[in-house]
Amino acid sequence: MAEKREVIRRLKRGQSMREISKETGIHRATIRSMRQAAINQGWLEENSRLPDENTILKILSPPKNEADSVVHPLDVHLPQIEDWLKEKTSFILIHEFLTQRGVTLSETTVRRYIQRKFPGRYRTATTLRETIPGEILEVDYGYFGIVYDEKEKRNRKAWFFSGRLRHSRKAYREMVFDQKQESFFSSLINAFEHFGGIPEKVVPDNMKTAVIEASFTDPTINRAFQKMAVYYGFLISPTLPRTPEHKGGVESDVKYTKGNFWPRYREAERQKGHSIPYAEPLQEELEKWDETIADTRIVRGLGRRPSEIFEWEEKEALRPLPFRRWSIVTLATAKVQETWRIQFDKSFYSVPYQYIGETVTVLADSSTVTIYINEKEIAHHFRAAHHWEVKRNDHHAPIGVDAVCKQTKEGLLKWAGDIGEDVQKMSLAIFNRQGIDGMQSVRSLLMLAKTYGRERLNRACLRALEFKAVRYREVKQILVRGLDEQDITGPLRQEQRTYRFQREDGFFDAPENGMTTGEAIHG
Repeated sequence: MAEKREVIRRLKRGQSMREISKETGIHRATIRSMRQAAINQGWLEENSRLPDENTILKILSPPKNEADSVVHPLDVHLPQIEDWLKEKTSFILIHEFLTQRGVTLSETTVRRYIQRKFPGRYRTATTLRETIPGEILEVDYGYFGIVYDEKEKRNRKAWFFSGRLRHSRKAYREMVFDQKQESFFSSLINAFEHFGGIPEKVVPDNMKTAVIEASFTDPTINRAFQKMAVYYGFLISPTLPRTPEHKGGVESDVKYTKGNFWPRYREAERQKGHSIPYAEPLQEELEKWDETIADTRIVRGLGRRPSEIFEWEEKEALRPLPFRRWSIVTLATAKVQETWRIQFDKSFYSVPYQYIGETVTVLADSSTVTIYINEKEIAHHFRAAHHWEVKRNDHHAPIGVDAVCKQTKEGLLKWAGDIGEDVQKMSLAIFNRQGIDGMQSVRSLLMLAKTYGRERLNRACLRALEFKAVRYREVKQILVRGLDEQDITGPLRQEQRTYRFQREDGFFDAPENGMTTGEAIHG
């Protein structure tokens, strides 16, 4: 309006439109329309007063409906622009995509056009906070969309982890297929290693992998996350409930990544003929985008790049990494079954039978599984090597469990193994006999340990196995006759000298008359 008031002042002084256009840079057509409006309002008369800016605004600015009726070069692209806005595409990328379609307007013009057509969508108030180098790392997840997983040959939902240093605005981003504990801890460790150090505080959202129960005064932190914080030496500072603006930096980074990187990648994949983006090259392209665009952009209000601020101010403020990587811990809950064991990660672990029916907390790393109830440790096992393996501590068993073991084949074999290796081999051999139920025989065999002792029973089973006498009766006869006491270090089979129905020496020799002894006897 100040420029228009100046044009009217010059017209009133008698300056020509050509001179006014030359000195102000305003097009003569615009000056001509303003001259006609000034004449109609009597502003150019000698004794008239120069109108103020508000009056000029009312007279020279057309009504909104009239301004909207003017055809704008971007009107033809309005449906596509609206689709981009629904996909959270940034102004910068919208301008870039329009330029690829032959639009020659500036980014500022595009921005103003969108703000006029979609008023209020981008009007937000923010408060700048003072930042300290190396103090805070904000973490959050953003959703990319559906991608095609080449390894599993199926479509999957893809998210990305964002860890953003508040001071330098430098961020680590990683594509993930889930937001489970293992994924969260792994991404956070990767972020530490990417930055080459550890911040003083980590500010997570109130996700269950980090915060079990959000609270304004006393949030409950995930026990596994606490262990990680102790190992790396950072403080956990979760946001207050329903206040994501407390980590507005990483929230902005999530929007920036979704609005700047994801449309680029999706468009590039479409040009390759992939209607659904492929997952395999996504992480590599995300890292390239970070190095060439995200990390090198000029931060508004600072006039510097995140990479520069990080290298010059924040990198040295981070605490050094530990010598070894933290072994990721998994936290879960389970219910104690009637078999006095819990199921965790497709394996079974025993707990004291007194806790049957209770819900316990399971804390597991790569080598051990520890079970708690009400902050008290009740069981500890080495982690199962394969699925469906049973880890059992006999001290957890209820009284009289031996009687139960005697009723199953597995229980009898375990009982046999407790007596000795040879007893277990004999028991297994009895069970393997075809067409015979060996339960009673094995049960009777094991009971011999109470009469003759474990050591003698083992020796008797070894002797019976050497003679391939796989029967309870044979083992018992060895014990009754004391044959197990004989030295079995030498040959067990002695050469047999006499046999039943044996003929005398020379019985079959030919006599002098040419007949054998047998022929002579039987005539």
